[in-house]
Amino acid sequence: MHGGSNAILKQEQLQQLTQEENQQQMFATALSLAEQLDMEFLAYRLNGRTVAEGPQVMMFNNYPAEWNELYKKNEYARIDPVLVHCHHSNMPVLWSPQLYKQAPELRQTACEHGLCHGWSQGTQDLRGNESVLCVSRRQGEVSMAELYEKSAQTLWLCNLLHTLMVAKLHPPKARLQALAPGTRGAAVDRCRQDRRRHQLHPHAVQKHGQFSYPQHHQQTQHHQQDQRGRHRHPVRVDLRFCSPTPSPPAKTL
Repeated sequence: MHGGSNAILKQEQLQQLTQEENQQQMFATALSLAEQLDMEFLAYRLNGRTVAEGPQVMMFNNYPAEWNELYKKNEYARIDPVLVHCHHSNMPVLWSPQLYKQAPELRQTACEHGLCHGWSQGTQDLRGNESVLCVSRRQGEVSMAELYEKSAQTLWLCNLLHTLMVAKLHPPKARLQALAPGTRGAAVDRCRQDRRRHQLHPHAVQKHGQFSYPQHHQQTQHHQQDQRGRHRHPVRVDLRFCSPTPSPPAKTL
């Protein structure tokens, strides 16, 4: 029987996870936390984005090596409903027959390698980084009661790993080097051009996720522009003006 008081993660292990310097050690500590939730397997995937190098993919799991090879060889990531769900939602998704209705072969092959019962949790941030955390076991179907009991723990673990792994992907020194003259790429130039084009006025106000000028500043702006022979609409800036391009297709979990 699964569930009960063991679903509460131990505070000292959570603290240990935040202090790990090595990514492999982070995953090992996270795996021990997943085992406290009566899970045998843990997988974590980060689709990250760096200004200088573009898309970066980091993957950690303790799945059978044969399954990892099959997943990559058969390009299961292209049809994996877990990745589709976690790309669009922060809600946990149970590994049910209904979820794999369009990919029954993937479901059957995963079960043959012990990845039978579990769920997945996704998270995203405003910089375009996306994480997927999966917990699973060979035996013991996951009931809705167990999912409700433990999903908050996996959500917390997913968000914590996301924060720690993204920090490793974007160390302060690397960010400064990426923005240094002579080393910035097209992505940096494009971002800076967008910032100049949408430069905020000191009196701009925020409304519904966008910025716009107050009316008296709009009138002043129009008057000045008319004198120069040009007329433009008040500047409105979407907070996502520097958002990255969509994530590339996933390769493997």
